[in-house]
Amino acid sequence: MLQSLLIGLGGALLLVIFSLIYSSMTRREDIETGAIDFDDLMHMLKTKQNLRLIDLSDSAHFRMHHLKGAENIPPRAFRNLAGELLDERRTVLYCKSGRECRLAYQFLKEKGYKTDNLYYLDAQMIYTSVYKPKEAI
Repeated sequence: MLQSLLIGLGGALLLVIFSLIYSSMTRREDIETGAIDFDDLMHMLKTKQNLRLIDLSDSAHFRMHHLKGAENIPPRAFRNLAGELLDERRTVLYCKSGRECRLAYQFLKEKGYKTDNLYYLDAQMIYTSVYKPKEAI
């Protein structure tokens, strides 16, 4: 009985280890493709990296909630301004749902723009329910 319990626990432990390894590999691939999560963004902001934040939300949402220092470029205007937006700074695209920034990133990549310093926040803007001020960070 004890032996089968130990074998079961050993199997469960191996499963957890393999899951953690797979998870870390997947995360690395996401960053290589430009996707970052909220923790990655917080790290970039806290380490004072030279970031350009572009909020792709509509103007009404931007007026109520946005990250400190962000520029608002609604999705309709983004495609027309895309070539002018990219420079040597690290640029993070974000929006309230995660959809518009992912589409904008894909658009730039498909059009052949250099995306080495371009990221998009692959998450909903959870901070809006936590922070009350206009500028959340």
